[in-house]
Amino acid sequence: MIPLTNSLGSLGWKTFFLWLVLLIPGIVGFLKGQGFNDLYKNYWGQLLPSANLHVTEAVVLIFIFVPVFLLYWRAIKISRRSRLVEVTAWTTLFTVTLMLLFPFACDDIYYYIASGQLQATYEMNPYFKTAHQVSHWSMDPFLRTTGWGFLLSPYGPIWNMTSSLLVVSANDQFWLAVGLFKAFAGLLHMINFFLIGFIAKQLDLHPSQAMTIYGWNPLILFELPGHAHNDVLLLLFLIIAFVCLATKWKLLALPFLTLSAMVKYTSVLLGPLIMLWLLHKKKYLPLVFGTFLSILLIPLVWIPYWNGLDTLEGLFRQINFYSIKSLHYLLLNSLPQWFPHMLKTQAFLLSSWVMLVLFGITYFLLLFFLWRQKKQLDIIGLARFGCIAFLLYLFFVNKWFQPWYFSWMIPLVALTRWPCAISLTALLLSCTAELSRVPQLLFENNGFLVQVLTVIIIWLPLVTYRQIKNF
Repeated sequence: MIPLTNSLGSLGWKTFFLWLVLLIPGIVGFLKGQGFNDLYKNYWGQLLPSANLHVTEAVVLIFIFVPVFLLYWRAIKISRRSRLVEVTAWTTLFTVTLMLLFPFACDDIYYYIASGQLQATYEMNPYFKTAHQVSHWSMDPFLRTTGWGFLLSPYGPIWNMTSSLLVVSANDQFWLAVGLFKAFAGLLHMINFFLIGFIAKQLDLHPSQAMTIYGWNPLILFELPGHAHNDVLLLLFLIIAFVCLATKWKLLALPFLTLSAMVKYTSVLLGPLIMLWLLHKKKYLPLVFGTFLSILLIPLVWIPYWNGLDTLEGLFRQINFYSIKSLHYLLLNSLPQWFPHMLKTQAFLLSSWVMLVLFGITYFLLLFFLWRQKKQLDIIGLARFGCIAFLLYLFFVNKWFQPWYFSWMIPLVALTRWPCAISLTALLLSCTAELSRVPQLLFENNGFLVQVLTVIIIWLPLVTYRQIKNF
């Protein structure tokens, strides 16, 4: 057994037992022999069948995420005194534990499986066909378990290729497919964890602290190994891009960032930042040839799927989906109250354009400030600017806001010097984003008050920025 220091060992055991609580309903449901629908709809009902399930879930989220986050915060503070083997052992244990979690808070994994099945079994293009367009789709467990069977794929071709390969590997066994997607997410999380340590060493940061920031983050663990979100693959390519920047392989930084954007498109936000960084470091060869390779890469990965601009219809549709957690949604519902004669379509256009313009202005200012840094800007500074870019996008532009989108910032936070205002704020946001589920669960509606509470909970750390800055 690996010897553990009292401090990190104590935090690790407490964190581990808290994560175990999330597994218990799934284990009980499995022992009862319950099917997918019962287990998904009544996950917490396995333990408290007479209780209100929504209230139960809200209470569990509060009593799990708040203490786990406080333990995580403490672990970051003491991690500089901890050995890499200890941080690695605990991260591995947490990852394996969350890989065993039944995905109850979100069903994206089942949409990934359905998209893979469309390609692997029915030889259909997920950018043009949906699960519900397959005859007898309700008889196929790979297709009927998703609540998004009407949706064309909004993801990049790299992810759809991956989904297809994982479904093929499941050999027509649905639960094996679920396990493979979870195992894939857990494996990539651990690879990302080690890559963060490698970069930190190159940048003269403390590797064990950087690895703790990424590997122990509650949102990362719950959403990536826990719910198998494809953001883990986006992060893999993004982190490799920073590996390239920190080593002699700078030529490949932009191509790897392009691969990241071919999983989910938001990675393109870092493209101009990296290009400016290469430009004023006078790395002209990586800038020119990296851009050239990226341009070549895009059509190559799209070849199996591309059939004109209609291929992007799923993406265009999702851009206009609204989540209750989105600031856009709150603004959209507020405008008719302020202006009673305003039509819903007018409110939609006005709110969309105002937020887009605000994002454009702030993102341009971000690029301007980055350029003004000149030679003082190192990779650590670039990571900080990248974190701000994602934050601006999530605040101003993203309509379909989801808690796991904050996972994009966590590797960049791990590569900043601790503590700094932006890293502290981003980590607090990763906690409040998960807690933002609580109002909707407690009140069981999407009313205006619930929307206001949800948005306030998510963005509360921004209000306390000055206090955080003086942490």
